[in-house]
Amino acid sequence: MAVNKNGPKAEKQLRAHPFMIFAYLKPYLFVLLLPLLRGLLNYGASGALPRLIIGEAALSVLIASAAVVKWLRCRLILSGDRIRIREGLFLHKESIIPKDKISSLFMETRPLLWLFRGIVVRFDTEAGRPGKSDFDLILPLKRTSLLLELLPPRPDPQHPDPDRLRQYHAPAFKMLIMAAATSSSATGLLLAAPVINKAGQLLGDGFSERFYGAVTEAAGLLETVIPTGASVLAILLLAGFAVSFLHSLVTTAPFRLYIKGDRFTSASGLIARRRTRFRAGAINDVWIQQTPAMRLVRHYTVKVSVAGYGKGRGETAVVIPAAGQKEIKGLLEDILPHAEQAPIALRPPARALSRFAVWPVVWLLAIPAAGVFAARLLPDFSGFIRFSVMMLMVIQAIMVSLSLRRYTHGGVTFGSQITAYSSKCFSLTEMRCPGDRAGVIRIMQLPFDFLVNLCRVKITVRSESAHTLTVPHLDYKQVKKTLETVYKTRF
Repeated sequence: MAVNKNGPKAEKQLRAHPFMIFAYLKPYLFVLLLPLLRGLLNYGASGALPRLIIGEAALSVLIASAAVVKWLRCRLILSGDRIRIREGLFLHKESIIPKDKISSLFMETRPLLWLFRGIVVRFDTEAGRPGKSDFDLILPLKRTSLLLELLPPRPDPQHPDPDRLRQYHAPAFKMLIMAAATSSSATGLLLAAPVINKAGQLLGDGFSERFYGAVTEAAGLLETVIPTGASVLAILLLAGFAVSFLHSLVTTAPFRLYIKGDRFTSASGLIARRRTRFRAGAINDVWIQQTPAMRLVRHYTVKVSVAGYGKGRGETAVVIPAAGQKEIKGLLEDILPHAEQAPIALRPPARALSRFAVWPVVWLLAIPAAGVFAARLLPDFSGFIRFSVMMLMVIQAIMVSLSLRRYTHGGVTFGSQITAYSSKCFSLTEMRCPGDRAGVIRIMQLPFDFLVNLCRVKITVRSESAHTLTVPHLDYKQVKKTLETVYKTRF
């Protein structure tokens, strides 16, 4: 670390950790380096070295040399009220970010990096690209204290004392509830598929054969209680749910939240320890969500949308993993006093009930009828069809429940504080945000909406990933009049 001693605003240069070399090589690992390694291993058995392997070796050396040069040139420079990041190989880049423009700072200590005293650091601003962190670096672990000073606590209008520490530790039971309620088979399969695929590339075709053999064997054990053909699907769904549950639990438990002044710090992770810092001013909106599984235990999850946060599109930060309604209210008053709930003013009228109930109920009745027809048409697959019908009936029953809930509790209110209640995918969602954070408010009418004077209101919150929530089947005249009154405009 080099220090410029001229003046009070001394520059501190932080060199990247040598593991940055592997970060630069990661895109080429499975397409170039691993095939080269397998070719060299085969050379030991056959004694022949194909020309293709020689070319791959030369290209690998060139790419590895470029990664080493990029690591040597990579620097993080802390200078007064701003930071500078230097990087690049042929095109030298230097980015300058004022410290007060850093919306979130993410730090992760993985087991292998901890062993070699390294830490992953991500800087995000509101002007970054969606679905990608602005800057990803691997720095020496001993420089963590300097990084933590980048977002010092400042007075907050709701809590002006920046030295007072407010904290929330999620109980282990709540973490299990959140992991179970937010897990899904589809998510687990999406997480497991690339791992299995790359493991097959590394270990050869024998791994894939053993994996599918294990699935078939497990499916055979279930055939006594589940129809033949459906057992494989059941095993995949159970395995996907288990992978999703473990991933959610390992990445979020244990969970702790620390608040000083306007600065939030969340710490989570069982294997890889993660810390995320952001300011209250970077919070665009608050989401209070309830998945179908959480409805059974009457719990909610609270998330916040932070400008530029995360590597995934639409990613949100969890502040309360799971809590009951009364507990949520008390925690929000202390943790997020800015996220006050404005009473819902615009609700679906009585004539909109058929829009919420008719089609979900029609589909609920149509699925068994379609199943009976399919079983008669394909009698050899009747067991699989019955299992599929049962799964679809469960999903459709959830959809009917969501539709009725959106009718009885859904709606929106506009003003200095916007509150909207609807559903997002399979989760009931209440969104709260300041009125000036709403980037776009769109009124949509389909052809059959004109006949009954209904509309859909889509609220897009100002953020890098443009979070949206749609409230359906509101009275068009009331929505139009309210927007004209609040925003002083005419349609």
